Amino acid sequence: MRKTRRNIFIFIIVLIALIAFSYYLFKSGTTDKIKGQISRMTAFVRPAKGPDDYPVINSVFNSSGERMVNDDVALTVFVSGKDKITDVYYSFDKKKWFNNVLEAEHGNEASVKIVFKKTMNKTVYVRAQNERGYKSYFYETKVMIDKEKPTINVSSKHNKNIISAKDNFGILKLQYSNDAITWIDEDANNELAVIKEGLGYSYVRAVDVVGNISEVKKIND
Repeated sequence: MRKTRRNIFIFIIVLIALIAFSYYLFKSGTTDKIKGQISRMTAFVRPAKGPDDYPVINSVFNSSGERMVNDDVALTVFVSGKDKITDVYYSFDKKKWFNNVLEAEHGNEASVKIVFKKTMNKTVYVRAQNERGYKSYFYETKVMIDKEKPTINVSSKHNKNIISAKDNFGILKLQYSNDAITWIDEDANNELAVIKEGLGYSYVRAVDVVGNISEVKKIND
């Protein structure tokens, strides 16, 4: 009799523990995450039934308009599908992919922002994945960022002042001044490197194709 009661007591304790653990998994969202992982792992043995099984990237808004800029560039990816959208990836070569995990519940529609902050001039490929592991087609766009200032130097050669300026994407113009306040422009034709003779001004600086301005250099008298 005592053994039977003891077994019943142990059974009740185990049952309560299982119920509590299940409730924790449900509230924390762990259950959905586990289901999603299992779905991804098994997706390769479940062939898609048709085009509707794949997520679709409807559009990508590029804040730079695919132009060279000197600020951060944000790609806002709009994606939808029949199943829950779980991930958005991006790549520069379609081989190595960077994962942008969606922590919030997005359902079968998502709007995801990917921000690039460093100087670059690259093609970016974007794709999405749903909870069943199916991936969208690639979406292609350009990200061109230049946050680096031009470099400029003034040297003296044969009693002449020689100005040399360089930039990784191109010098738009040189600017001259006698007071470092009011500037006179000289076109540099977007050259990567410019060498000029001084024009009789006291100061010079360079401006690149996206508006980054070099330090001001004094021209020797």
